[in-house]
Order: sequence, then C-alpha cells, then structure tokens
Amino acid sequence: MDSISDNTLMLKVKAGQLDQLGLLFERYNRPLYGFFYRLTSDGNASEDLVQNVFVRIIKYRHTYKGDGKFSTWIFHMARNLFADYYKKEKRLGYREDVSV
Repeated sequence: MDSISDNTLMLKVKAGQLDQLGLLFERYNRPLYGFFYRLTSDGNASEDLVQNVFVRIIKYRHTYKGDGKFSTWIFHMARNLFADYYKKEKRLGYREDVSV
C-alpha cells in the first residue's frame, strides 16, 4: 500500500475517500511535527498544529490540483497555518519569557 504516491492518495481524498487521509497522516505526521517544533519549541503546540493541518486538508481538499508535489502543497498549508497561529499568539499577548 505504501507504493501509492502521495498525489494519488490526495486525489482520492479530494474525490471523497477520506479514509485515505490516514496514510498521508502516517507519512507526514513526523515531518510536520518537526517543522512546527523547530518554529515553536513547544511539543503540545506542534501536535495541535499538525492536527490542524489535516483538518485544513479536509476543508480545502477541493483546491488540490495534483500537478505538483504533494509535499510542497502540504508544507505550504503548514506554513500558512503557522502564520495564523503566530498572529493569534502575538495578538493574545503570549510571550516566551515571562520573567521580564
């Protein structure tokens, strides 16, 4: 089953076969977690952000064209999600160093 390309899996998800998203999650969970952890240094936030990427995949699956690499599409989505997260954290006034 691992021989199925990411693009093929995502096209199946786009067509409504949401059960195929589990394979994509297995493939991209760790790389996405690492991406977010490098940006946040927060394990819990990174896990939440990974979950939110897959929620967005379901929500925006109709925008996937399949003409490029799936990894580029998912990490573009992850980057946008992190930008939203960062803006929200900044607006709410969270700071890394609370001892100041």
